[in-house]
Amino acid sequence: MAAEIGSNEGMSVTMLDLDTDFKDLMVFKYWWSMEAFVLNKCWIEKFVKRRNVKPNDEIGLIWDPNSMQFYFSVLSRAGRMDMVDEDEIDSSVILMKLLVYQTCE
Repeated sequence: MAAEIGSNEGMSVTMLDLDTDFKDLMVFKYWWSMEAFVLNKCWIEKFVKRRNVKPNDEIGLIWDPNSMQFYFSVLSRAGRMDMVDEDEIDSSVILMKLLVYQTCE
């Protein structure tokens, strides 16, 4: 898996929007030149713009190693104080620096 993510092609992964049950394929890869993880395949169009995510909105993005997919959710909108119960977050969640880059391949 790590070799695939670090390759030029990246790894195809499923992204599931937990709020709307929308699911689509993304490409997850590591850009060595920027030292950052990226999501490609219209991430901005399919998740950010579709859900009307704005600056200072808080989103959740977790990787589930059992199902090999990302889960996406809008946690709070700017100006609102919705809280997430940390006890509901599985211990297998991997936190990472993620660069959101728009490419529609």
